[in-house]
Amino acid sequence: MANLDNTVGTVFIGCLLSATLFGVTITQTVTYFQSSHSDGWFVVLVVVLSLCLDVLHVVLGCHGTYLYMVNSIGNLENLTVVPWSYVALIMVTSFTVAVVRLVFIRRVWYLSNKNYLVTGIQVVFATAALAIGICAGARALSLSTFQKVADTPWLIYTTTGCDLLSDTAIACTLCFYIYRSSSGCKGTSTRKLLHTIALYIIGTGFITSLWDILEMVTYVSSNSLLFGVFYISLSKH
Repeated sequence: MANLDNTVGTVFIGCLLSATLFGVTITQTVTYFQSSHSDGWFVVLVVVLSLCLDVLHVVLGCHGTYLYMVNSIGNLENLTVVPWSYVALIMVTSFTVAVVRLVFIRRVWYLSNKNYLVTGIQVVFATAALAIGICAGARALSLSTFQKVADTPWLIYTTTGCDLLSDTAIACTLCFYIYRSSSGCKGTSTRKLLHTIALYIIGTGFITSLWDILEMVTYVSSNSLLFGVFYISLSKH
């Protein structure tokens, strides 16, 4: 039976975590524009677009959490109702993550000496993840309760699986080319720098992939909204 701990409590924690990580996004954005850089319009556009999508994501997350918590006061039957804001998060998250992947795919393009095959594979994975995320969001619009969502498990499995595949492929490809480049460097400091960058990419990809896995595992193993902790904050990693 649903209770406040595994329903309202989980989405509230997810909302708090998302808002906290949003502060990190703001700090990184301000730091980027305050520092001197010679990046082209593409990078600047990506930074601005990512910030705008992140703002929209936090607004929807807070709005959905507010509706869910307030509507459940004195009426536990509303614990099964899915706020439309949470459904919209599927599409917003898909677009946010797609923008971030675009930056990493651009790095793959240059590190692979503009290899069409290698870069094309990453584009296919990222595009598939975005398309499935949009389809899942459109399908979820017709699902009014969490029980109906549970009866449509492909929404979680396909979106999370495609995200995991794309993130892992990009991270592994970047690390391969960085390590290959470091093997041709004679300077110890340069090799250390490249290794550090590779470790950073592995760490970033690992955290994102871990979040995908935790979302799927908690969805499958727990008869509650525990997966909401990872779902609401997914785009912040």
